[in-house]
Amino acid sequence: ASMIKGVSVVKIVEGEVGSNDYEVAVCVKYSPENQSAASNLETLGANEITMNSSTLNKLKSLPADKLMSKLGAQFFKDEFGNRFVVGFGQSAVRKSQNRQSNFVTMARKKARLKAVENIKNLVAENIVGKEISESKEAIEDDNIYTEDNFSELIKSKKSSLKMNTMKIKDWDGVHPVSNSRVIGSIVILTESNNINFKSNDLKNNSRKNSTDQSEYYESNEIEGEEF
Repeated sequence: ASMIKGVSVVKIVEGEVGSNDYEVAVCVKYSPENQSAASNLETLGANEITMNSSTLNKLKSLPADKLMSKLGAQFFKDEFGNRFVVGFGQSAVRKSQNRQSNFVTMARKKARLKAVENIKNLVAENIVGKEISESKEAIEDDNIYTEDNFSELIKSKKSSLKMNTMKIKDWDGVHPVSNSRVIGSIVILTESNNINFKSNDLKNNSRKNSTDQSEYYESNEIEGEEF
C-alpha cells in the first residue's frame, strides 16, 4: 500500500473490444524517484513562475480531442524545473429540449469538482502512503493494511483536506465513440496550500472472446508530464 505514493499515469487507452463491449486501460509507473518527489507535496503548489510558464500555456491551448482521454491527476514539470500537479475532470451533458444551457452549466461545474476531487485523491494517497511508511515499525502483527483498509484511509484523508486550486481551462467536445457532448475542466494545485501532511491517525487504524481489432483512442502526451 505504501508504494502507491509516486505512482503516475503514463497512458490511457479506450475502445471497443468486440461483443458490444468497451474497455478502458490505464498504464501507470512506479519509481523510487517519483516516490521521493511525491514525499515533498508541500512544494507542488504552482507559483507565479509556473503560472506564466510556456508549459502551462501549452496545456491551456490543447484542443478538446487531445484532452478527451486525460483523466485523474498528474505530475508536471515546467521548463524551469518546477513540479506541479494538475487535475482533469469531465462530465457528459444531458440532452434536453428545454433549458439546455442549464445542463451545460451543470456539466461544467461537475467537471471542475471532479478535477479538484482527483487532485485530492492523489494528495490523500501520497499522505496515507507516507504515513504507512513512517508507521510500519510500530504496526502490530495483526494490523494488516488490506486494500479496503487503505481505500478507507484515503477516503478519510480526502474529506478533511484543505488546499488551494485554480481552474486554468474549460473545454467542450464530442466523445469519438458515444458521440455525446462532454464538458471538461483542468485545475491546478496552487501555492500557499493549507494541507496537513503530518498525522498520527494510523496509530489507531488497524474474456476470452475472439474479436477483430477495432479502432481505439489513447491519451496524448502533454509537454511537461512527469512520468
